[in-house]
Order: sequence, then C-alpha cells, then structure tokens
Amino acid sequence: MTAQHREEKHKQKTTLDEIVEHITTFTVSGHETSAGVLCFALHALAQYPVIQQRLRDELLGFGHEPSFDKLWNGESFPYLEAVIKES
Repeated sequence: MTAQHREEKHKQKTTLDEIVEHITTFTVSGHETSAGVLCFALHALAQYPVIQQRLRDELLGFGHEPSFDKLWNGESFPYLEAVIKES
C-alpha cells in the first residue's frame, strides 16, 4: 500500500454499512469472549467439586426471591465474586 493510497483512504468518510459491519464485529467478538470465560469458569467448577458445592451453598442460602438491591450490593455473594475474579 503506497502512502498516497493510505492518504486517500483516510480522506474517505465511513459509510453507514461500514459502521453496521463494525458494530456486528464488536457484538460477535464480545459474545465469543463472554462465552469463553463462562465455559472456562464452568469447566473449573466441574474440576473442583468442593468449590462448586461451596458456591452452590452460598447461592441457595440467599433465598427464593431476592430483590435487585440485595442481589447486587457487592456484599451478597463474596464467594461468587471470588470465583468470577479467579476465572
């Protein structure tokens, strides 16, 4: 690619189709990353049943109908937070 060609390419405006393509790429990439991390975390939990059971006990101990405020106050699930951070 020549310098002149690069300059011409930079002068061109981004089209709506190109923007949509970029958004699609970012969405798919984010989905793949999240799915990969989730798979890794679930695989790690399957390898360590003691950790899996402790996490399960913490989640079941919260109750059947938790409110959103109680759920995400940052103190409700310390072991879940540790498992997520370790993954």
